[in-house]
Amino acid sequence: MTDLIFQDGNGVTLNYVDLTTVKRGFQAPIKTVRAVNLTDHTLMNVKIEAMESTVNQLGQPIETYNACYLSLDNDTYDTSIFINIEVGGFTEFYIKWRPSDNTIPGDKQWALKWSYTLGDTENYCELV
Repeated sequence: MTDLIFQDGNGVTLNYVDLTTVKRGFQAPIKTVRAVNLTDHTLMNVKIEAMESTVNQLGQPIETYNACYLSLDNDTYDTSIFINIEVGGFTEFYIKWRPSDNTIPGDKQWALKWSYTLGDTENYCELV
């Protein structure tokens, strides 16, 4: 069992986030995701970012993870966010994907990475 999981708005654990099919130069519908803390510690400054998948990457950086944006307020988006999560709690964030105008058509897949430090130990994992 992992210590931090992602869920959709209905509390269903996500193994991946499907951002649907979108034409290049357009934006996919925004998805709401919950990061749920299953540890026995409050997690501070958890960094969430899109990155190249180590096992399932499809597409080049500019058309996949560099075109993925995250937000805590569904207003200001960036390529990474930092969140805090109380023990047993969750924090919602938003994902949007806007491939560039010159993206090559086809299936795209990348990873979300989260990382945090407890004491002297850095913990990280990917959602691929």
